[in-house]
Amino acid sequence: MQPHDPTVQALAERVAKLEAQNRSFRKAFMAALVAASAVAVMGQARTSRVLEANEFVLKDTSGTVRAHLYADTTIGPTLTFYSEKNHISASLHGGEEPLLYLNKAENKGSSMFENSGLT
Repeated sequence: MQPHDPTVQALAERVAKLEAQNRSFRKAFMAALVAASAVAVMGQARTSRVLEANEFVLKDTSGTVRAHLYADTTIGPTLTFYSEKNHISASLHGGEEPLLYLNKAENKGSSMFENSGLT
């Protein structure tokens, strides 16, 4: 370590160095404050997004259709679930006359109304 030089020139250099350090600390603090404020403001922003479609098809990882949501013009909105072999296992219909259709796994019928008496 160097001995301290008590001259005015040495003191002026030390003060200049400390002021430069202080400015860089201030800039870093302001940048951190702006970044924290931006994160806080972005986290509070609410978005109301509407997703519209005629139908939604849910597929598993192998590409097999597992569920289907659509609006049928004759019986209203319909949500249908399919088994692994693409047989209808359950179906829910809205509208004026709601209908819940459940199909056992051993039943191989492909029409959703075969076992409901509506055919």
